[in-house]
Amino acid sequence: MYRVRRFHRLAAMQFALLCATLIFSAHALAQEHLTVLHCWTEHRNDWVNEMLDAFEAAHPGVTVTGQLTTCGNTILEEFITQVIGGTPPDVVMIHSLNIPGVVDRGFLQPLDAHLGRDNISMDTWYPSEIETARWNGQLYGLPMRTGGDTNSLLYINKTAFAEAGVADVPTTWNEWLDTAQKLTRYDGDRLTRAGSAFYGGDFSEAAWFVSGGGKIFSDDARRVEFSQNAGVEAVTFMKDAGDRIYRAGWPEVNAMFEQMDQSTYGSGPRGAFASGRLAMWPNGILEYSYLDQNFADLDFGIGIRPALEAGGPSGVNAGTFHWAMVQGAKDTSLTWELVKWLSLREETAGYFMLRQARPSPVRAFNSNPAYFEMNPEWLIVGEALARSTSLPMLPVTAQILNVLASAVGSALFGDADPGTALEQAAAQAQGILDEHWSGR
Repeated sequence: MYRVRRFHRLAAMQFALLCATLIFSAHALAQEHLTVLHCWTEHRNDWVNEMLDAFEAAHPGVTVTGQLTTCGNTILEEFITQVIGGTPPDVVMIHSLNIPGVVDRGFLQPLDAHLGRDNISMDTWYPSEIETARWNGQLYGLPMRTGGDTNSLLYINKTAFAEAGVADVPTTWNEWLDTAQKLTRYDGDRLTRAGSAFYGGDFSEAAWFVSGGGKIFSDDARRVEFSQNAGVEAVTFMKDAGDRIYRAGWPEVNAMFEQMDQSTYGSGPRGAFASGRLAMWPNGILEYSYLDQNFADLDFGIGIRPALEAGGPSGVNAGTFHWAMVQGAKDTSLTWELVKWLSLREETAGYFMLRQARPSPVRAFNSNPAYFEMNPEWLIVGEALARSTSLPMLPVTAQILNVLASAVGSALFGDADPGTALEQAAAQAQGILDEHWSGR
């Protein structure tokens, strides 16, 4: 009887010890928890969650929570609120243009030491993509999508090219002008087919400006330089080109676009291109899948936005989104692994872009054969990305680009001569830039 009671007491003690061990082990396995703040909405939120679930599976004992919000000012404001409130995320999705401001407030960790320790080369990315995360000589994010593809392509209507006897996509401005003249058609006084549009893609004025040899900022980003000779000559060329291609200049093309059915095509330029009334259209890669999926009878192709000289800049990268490590992350080493997981693995980051038919900022991922199945001219996209020019990522960069855009538009539409328009705009932009630097 004594041995039975003793056995039961011993068994109870062992069972209690086993339960305590299991509880402790479960606690230990679940003690690492990370949060990711992002704005990949709709179906892409599900894809982000798939990447986070895969990270958890590869790292037993780690849980990762995705916090979804909307892009624009909302995600920036929510991020700042969380940091100030003492509950910062470990990883945040942040736009290049917002990096300087949050770095100056001490909210992000530099990644240079992590990259060096893991022997990750800067050649991993297209230069204009990775450089948009640099501030004060240090990197604060790894790009998740490309920004250099938003204005660096030239869409061509192959049917119009064949009818005009044009075989090659123009690569220089002179070739582009000659081709546009050959492709343009009139029926009496009515413009029936425009050889080329000027506008298309994000910051299209800046893209043409830079591809023509113009410079927007000084190397130290403290001076506005778009009123220098190269910039004036570039805008003058474009103004004269419009007058040579069209009887009434660039305004005649815009008038044609305004007549297009917006409800059917979504925009006048797209409608003109899809219906064969526009032969060349500068734009970004996102337009490709839309045209391919919605206009089955349209025979189109792509080239690189022409530059003043062959091989010149294809456009501008005015910023993109990055995954960044937040200052005060609970476990820096684990958080860095998560940033790499979201940025540098083809099965996660590469596939995330592939599913959207969008290029990756990581060069190697764009060699996936699936891209070439979707777009036989995919190599052109990679070259366009490689030739895109990055701009200084300042909180006022977009504002200054808008000032430049207004000046270019004034010159093209004959409201002011190029030199005067750019000189006045440069003075206005310099005031914006000076105010920015004086406040730092």
